Amino acid sequence: MGSGTATWSDPRTSATCGQRRRHGWRQLDRAGLLEFLFFQRVLGSKTYLRDVKFLPDAQIMTFAAEGTKLHPYWQRDYAKSRAPLADHAERMAALVRQSIGRKTQDGRRWGHFLSGGMDSRTVLAGFEGDLPTCFTATVGENRELRTARQIAETKGAPHVGLVLDEEHYGRIREAAVRISGGMYNYDHCLFLGFQSAVRERADACFHGYGFDYMFQGMYIPSQPFRLAGRNLYLQRMKPLHADLVGYYLDQVSYRIKGADVAAYLLPSERAACRENLRSGIEAVLARGKTLTEDPHDLWEYLTFHHLSRHYSYPNIAGMASMAEQRVVAFDNDLFNLYLSLPVAHRFDGRIEKECLKRLDPRLAAIWSANTNLPVTASCWRQTLYQVAGFVKRRIIHEPEKPEWCERTWPSRDHALRHQESLQLAVRELLATDTLAMTGFLDIDKLRRDIPRWMDGEHVFGMSGDLVQALLTLGTFLGQE
Repeated sequence: MGSGTATWSDPRTSATCGQRRRHGWRQLDRAGLLEFLFFQRVLGSKTYLRDVKFLPDAQIMTFAAEGTKLHPYWQRDYAKSRAPLADHAERMAALVRQSIGRKTQDGRRWGHFLSGGMDSRTVLAGFEGDLPTCFTATVGENRELRTARQIAETKGAPHVGLVLDEEHYGRIREAAVRISGGMYNYDHCLFLGFQSAVRERADACFHGYGFDYMFQGMYIPSQPFRLAGRNLYLQRMKPLHADLVGYYLDQVSYRIKGADVAAYLLPSERAACRENLRSGIEAVLARGKTLTEDPHDLWEYLTFHHLSRHYSYPNIAGMASMAEQRVVAFDNDLFNLYLSLPVAHRFDGRIEKECLKRLDPRLAAIWSANTNLPVTASCWRQTLYQVAGFVKRRIIHEPEKPEWCERTWPSRDHALRHQESLQLAVRELLATDTLAMTGFLDIDKLRRDIPRWMDGEHVFGMSGDLVQALLTLGTFLGQE
């Protein structure tokens, strides 16, 4: 694709570990460590070691006696199309089919990781003729699995359910950290452990990766309306703050949530750490400003300037341990369409909803497992259903189950507090000085607060997101 699938570099744990074993931890790049703890990802070309870099997108590296050089072979073009939404949706539907056609020319056995949401069903809707075997991983027989099964059956595709072990995260932890280089939370390598089930049915697999942040507009700043203390699906687009760096630092949606990360930094390090974070964001923004001046495009560039560094990229890395990956969204023409879209066409997923209706109206009619609402409904219509459901539960006193029970994976809070293997791993980590290698974490405070939180106490400033990030980082720093 235009951003260079063939030349994107995955952060390879083997290279990083090799540097670590030769030079020890004195070469740690604290900026990379900080960014991971705050944002669940590392920005720019940094890794955890100062002399190991990530190859930026659309760059060719050459080697010569005077050193290495990077040569860009493509630049993003953010020029906007003035076509109406209906035309853009027709174009997107045609390009989804085209991308699938390009990626299914070699007669392999196709697989598809299918959820009950919109992105992976949009990909399945674009298949014609030779349909893939669909795989759905869940915690059990729940709404996610039932919806995915219904989608596959409606399309006429075979479907296989994959049930997560009760100790799944503990079982995959070390392998997932190695695969993701420690620079992403390892629980995004969700599909590890299903190799035999997938390999006996498929040689190459598809999924919906990338459609959410490209065509559902998931990072467009928005403000939900509220009713009775609850967020509604009805939302409005928020104007971007003039200080994009500060806004990103405090508001980007994939940042560590429910925790005050700064409170677990050594007091003497907090000011320097925040400045370090700002500097990293400013460097990315400066590169974005060479491509566009539009605030929304700059915000998008900040949130995923290198697609294979997005915080959820380990989903692909984990799937790739089972079969070759074919990413429909990673296609030159689809990516260029995304760049050309007005922000209003992506807000509330408007273009993808219209695209799905055109690709396969039958799949568009099946409700979403994520929301248990019509998948292509506008936020206004979804809010009507939401309010009606709220009133119904109040009248009949219907108890609400935790939302994760109906989805693919358990919440981090639940997993960390109930999976014995994870509890053991966290307590073993706290008994070592591994996290002290960062040089900025308040280890004594972490040792006091994390066990209390894991025992079910409410500890101000602590959350499952932060414990998960610390466990990922500690596992990586402790690996040989």
